[in-house]
Amino acid sequence: MRFGLQSIGLGVAVTFASAAAVLVVGASAASGGAARLSVRGSDYGNVLFGPGGRVVYMYAPDRRSKSACYGTCAKFWHPLLTNGAPQAGPGVKANLLGSTTRKDGSVQVTYNGHPLYFDNMPGESHAAGEIGCQHLNVNGGIWLIMKPNGQPNMSKAKGETHK
Repeated sequence: MRFGLQSIGLGVAVTFASAAAVLVVGASAASGGAARLSVRGSDYGNVLFGPGGRVVYMYAPDRRSKSACYGTCAKFWHPLLTNGAPQAGPGVKANLLGSTTRKDGSVQVTYNGHPLYFDNMPGESHAAGEIGCQHLNVNGGIWLIMKPNGQPNMSKAKGETHK
């Protein structure tokens, strides 16, 4: 009887460890591939969303497809990175997708020449579909969501947002 319980316990531990390993490998493969953008409706009309359904932002000080967001800025605004050519999902114009190489050698997704970022500001939920930092002036510039035509959405913030 004692051996049977130990075997069951060991079987549960092995099963749990195997499931955890599968989850880790799956997450690495998903985050290690090409980034995919899509267009979704929002309170601001149709806008670009990145992997995981998170809205992407452009940073006004960026110039000629080159990021100006490093250090503290990049801590709060994570660059949308890709391994491989970025992929155009529903509503995304593939001819506007591109990439730029950051100072550390990583490759950041661009749309119509604008490097793209995710909001990582403290106090945000970072939930899929949330737009919490539209038209926010922080880290030395304005942050704007992107329209599917490649232009920044200049609308003022709606509802709850950082000030």
